[in-house]
Order: sequence, then C-alpha cells, then structure tokens
Amino acid sequence: MVLDCDLIVAESGTRFQLTETSRGLGAAKHWAQFHFRGAGAFGDEVSLTGRYFTAEEALAANVINRVAPKDKVMEEALTLVRTVAANPPLPVRATVRARRWLLDRCASVLPPKSVASCGARRGPAGH
Repeated sequence: MVLDCDLIVAESGTRFQLTETSRGLGAAKHWAQFHFRGAGAFGDEVSLTGRYFTAEEALAANVINRVAPKDKVMEEALTLVRTVAANPPLPVRATVRARRWLLDRCASVLPPKSVASCGARRGPAGH
C-alpha cells in the first residue's frame, strides 16, 4: 500500500514486506512500482522473495523519499509537504496526475514490456 503514495516518509527501523508473492498472489504491479522508482534489482529481489526490508534499505534503493527518527517522522513529513505546498498548485497537480497515469499504464502492460521503457513511449493525453 505504501508504494501507491506519491511521497513516502518512514520511521527509522520500519520493516516493509511485499506479501503478495508469499501468499500466492501476483506482485507485478508492485514490482513495476519498484522499477518506476528506480529500485530495479532491489525490487526484483523483494518481489520474488517476499522478504522483509527496512526503511533504510528502501531509502538506499530509492523506494521511499526520507527516513526519520521516531520522534521526528511527522515533522519530516510536514516539512516535505510544506515544500510541495509552497509551489503553485496546478503544476504540482499535473505532475502527480502524469506520474500516476504513467505508473498505471506501465503496470497494465506487464509483462512483457519493462517499466523502464514504458515511459519512453508517450505521455498522458492532454499533457
């Protein structure tokens, strides 16, 4: 579920797991989200093994945006959201829409197309 977020701030030491694989469900959408975020080999590993991984590993693999200590995680998230909110709303909204559209499109064509090449084809209609 966290992979569906546009920006992710996690508490240090948080453990994540992609549970679909170990439960016998397809994990292609989540695999695509890892690749979309630039976490190729890491995404392959956690998608195929279903192993737990830490917030620190996720940050190092570009899966999440920031890691903060327990007593600072909300402050860190608010700092990030205030930085976004300081921008004009229309370009922010357009970027979010384009990002979500592309991610949905990439997930819908898996397999056989790779997520890395999906974005090179064309952008969302009207953008």
